[in-house]
Amino acid sequence: MRDAILASLAWPGIAAAMGRLDAKGIDVARILTDAHAAGSAWTRPSPP
Repeated sequence: MRDAILASLAWPGIAAAMGRLDAKGIDVARILTDAHAAGSAWTRPSPP
């Protein structure tokens, strides 16, 4: 997934937006990490 994002033509705009949010004190990396963790919980199979 990471490679697909970095290869995307939209990446420069995404990076710029992330930089602007970071400058405002918003921890974008933390938000994305938390969102990924929450999504992973839905896709993990339940233990037997």
